Amino acid sequence: MRILIVLLLLNIQIQAQELRFSYKTIQYNTVELKAFTDTIFNQPPWIQPIVHIDYAPLYPGVLGLTRKIGPNRYMVDINPLFPSHLLEETIRHELIHVRQFHLKELQLLPIGFLWKGKLFPFQTPYKTRPWEVEARHLSRSGSSAKSAHPHNTNNINNNLNKDNKLDKLSKDIIPLNIQALLALLLIFLSVQVSLFSKD
Repeated sequence: MRILIVLLLLNIQIQAQELRFSYKTIQYNTVELKAFTDTIFNQPPWIQPIVHIDYAPLYPGVLGLTRKIGPNRYMVDINPLFPSHLLEETIRHELIHVRQFHLKELQLLPIGFLWKGKLFPFQTPYKTRPWEVEARHLSRSGSSAKSAHPHNTNNINNNLNKDNKLDKLSKDIIPLNIQALLALLLIFLSVQVSLFSKD
């Protein structure tokens, strides 16, 4: 019986929420980010997600991307072409998406996104997607060490359940379907150039 209890306690420790940075992104593993994640991931420790964070080649204009890679495991890709102060906020933004996926508030379906039971087609403009509005708002409300500190979590916690208005300061981002077309065009052109250079 003691062995079962020890194994259960070990399993709880193994499944606790943690951020796993690559050696290239370790500089983003800060005390402020830890306080931020402690605030947004407030479920019992045995159901916390494990989040891998690394650089990845992303579409032009995309700072970060979140993907589910397994049960309770997520990958946050960040674009190394952007300055570190933007990537710090991007990581917080993407961690909000991890939370949304983990709590099943946001789900990716073949026909679009399911957000809190409501279906949104892929063509929904980025700025009006409610999960993006929430992520922008919460990542900015936790952007300072003071507001992200565990003893001062009011800014984040008070906003988790509110309907958020669009953020007027948010950046204009090219819709993903246009970015996909641009990426395919770049690949096509690079293949053409390589074929041309071989002749």
